[in-house]
Amino acid sequence: MGSSTIYNTLNTFVEHRLVVELQNGDGSTHYDYFGTPHYHAICTNCGKIVDVTYPGFDKDEKNLEERTAEISGYMISGNHMEVYGLCPECQAKLGITQKK
Repeated sequence: MGSSTIYNTLNTFVEHRLVVELQNGDGSTHYDYFGTPHYHAICTNCGKIVDVTYPGFDKDEKNLEERTAEISGYMISGNHMEVYGLCPECQAKLGITQKK
């Protein structure tokens, strides 16, 4: 299968809202599915992306959208949340210990 077939298929998935296309900080593209509600933790050193969720995240996400609508007047259609930091592997390589 050619790479153009794969990219055309991914573009079709994006058009039909089966996946979302995300631009990484390094200019590359990441595709993610609309499955379990989650957000992304992204390493600022190596670019690794990890899906993060926890019990009650869907309620927190809904509250965020509702409060945003109340404050801004926007009709919210969705969100995408990212947090940035150093992944455990890069912390180890750089000799950094996390403060707790």
